[in-house]
Amino acid sequence: MFKSALSASVLMNVSELRIEDIRWSGSELERQVVNRIFETPDSYDHWESFHSGLMDTVGHGANRKEQLAKMRRTRFTLVHRQALFQYLRDSDVKGDNRAAVIRAFHDTTDYMQAVVVEHGHFLRSNSSLYCTDHLADSVLRDTRFTNGLAHYRQRYMEYFSMYCNWIIAEQQGEQYSLRKMIPESKQLLAGMQTRLLRMPMAARDKRPFTWKLWH
Repeated sequence: MFKSALSASVLMNVSELRIEDIRWSGSELERQVVNRIFETPDSYDHWESFHSGLMDTVGHGANRKEQLAKMRRTRFTLVHRQALFQYLRDSDVKGDNRAAVIRAFHDTTDYMQAVVVEHGHFLRSNSSLYCTDHLADSVLRDTRFTNGLAHYRQRYMEYFSMYCNWIIAEQQGEQYSLRKMIPESKQLLAGMQTRLLRMPMAARDKRPFTWKLWH
């Protein structure tokens, strides 16, 4: 039912072509993220090393079906990894509240360094998400999962925002009215993740694999 596995080098080559294409023809948000990766040779090398590690894991799948399962788990990891900086950016949290949130996730007193680390996580994870979305849809033909993942990501950020808002309320010595909803939301997300990972995989697509996979 499923084709033979793709090598890690093929997955990486397609990813590098995709990330380069986004620089010039991606959405405004995509270009904002990816262009930061290309700002310096070091920042690109860091992303390349990070993404290569992900593709090595997927590339070790015994067949295309196993690779798709690994790709799904990888994409969940990337969604989770970029969440903290996205929350800090979108919520406009500042001052002591911002520091309290950072401390909850970083065992360090170097606040600025922790922010830099999270910004790097955000850029690399989102850049890799753009690539894995493309690989999953155009190569592995997992479009249904992609749609489900977009919904999961929205719900995950809602949960993550509640969790961080609870941290801020404690920092201010206040009660957080939505505190009791946090465990329930976490449980619902776990169930959603399980269902998405178990989603039936599409039958083999008969369209040929080509290197030019974008429009």
